[in-house]
Amino acid sequence: MLALTYAVNLLRLVAPYVTRLCSPIAPADTADAAQESLLAVFRGLRGLRDPQAFYGWVRAVSVREAVRVARRTA
Repeated sequence: MLALTYAVNLLRLVAPYVTRLCSPIAPADTADAAQESLLAVFRGLRGLRDPQAFYGWVRAVSVREAVRVARRTA
């Protein structure tokens, strides 16, 4: 349960960053892209090998998800 609390707090911390990343890629669907990105980050958190690379990894996941959402709605 404690790990879940930490994960939720971490997602809250990066949510504004993820939203800023998704906004120019999927302007009409920024909220959806950010939500999909945060979900992908949460699901992949255990697979993160290097905690020092966290923000770069979040950026890569967010851009990929934003592109996917933008293509889906285009």
